[in-house]
Amino acid sequence: MHENLFKFGHSRLEVRQALLQHQKRDHTKMIVLDSILAVCALFLVRNLQFWDACAAYVGLSAFVFGLRYFVDMSARNFYLHRLDWEDEGQLSGGRVEAVRDQASPDA
Repeated sequence: MHENLFKFGHSRLEVRQALLQHQKRDHTKMIVLDSILAVCALFLVRNLQFWDACAAYVGLSAFVFGLRYFVDMSARNFYLHRLDWEDEGQLSGGRVEAVRDQASPDA
């Protein structure tokens, strides 16, 4: 759920501090959830042979961390594009659509 933090803060600094506070809170939640996942995965593989258990545990961990990494990279990539648009002053005014339409052979 997106919430406009600028309605609570009067400056970029206040919004930045709120985002950092949320980041710390969410990091703590992720540590707890990762710990629960680790304990549950170890419980599930307790009766497997050693190497089978290692493979299942490593595979599950790689899947979860890979998925998290993909989501993080996607969000970061979008934010970097937005910064590029803001730096060039193109975020407002429909420039992206205008450039696309000029590049179109039908235009």
